[in-house]
Amino acid sequence: MLSRLLIAYYQTSWFLNFSVVQLPNLCVEVEELIESTPKLTGNRIVDVSFFIEQIRKLALHDQTCTMGKMNFSGENKKGLVASFIYNCKVCNRKMEIKTQNCDNDLNQSFVWGVSSIGSGYKQSEELLSVINVPAMTKNVC
Repeated sequence: MLSRLLIAYYQTSWFLNFSVVQLPNLCVEVEELIESTPKLTGNRIVDVSFFIEQIRKLALHDQTCTMGKMNFSGENKKGLVASFIYNCKVCNRKMEIKTQNCDNDLNQSFVWGVSSIGSGYKQSEELLSVINVPAMTKNVC
């Protein structure tokens, strides 16, 4: 409807008689394309000192790549260990920030701990759901 009114407005004879200086100001609408970033939900088990060292990698990138910023693009999980994936659109660098230094240490410790108190997979799954941590799969390779 608005486009038809604008066309009719521009086609009127008195509009054509105006000089360039007398033309009305036109509004230009610009729509930004916002990319959807993956949403993280729940809690993760984190080795704090290791995780802080990993986060420093992101800060170093922001200092060296003058125009780029690392953007979160996804998460990989191996049992209870999470890896957060960041990408830079300028230099195309990809970084993986892990929550633990060694993947199997946390997973094996958790399985041994659950087994030592006489629980199994279902009980461990219930325990993790109560503390809002994504459950491990039965077979972690």
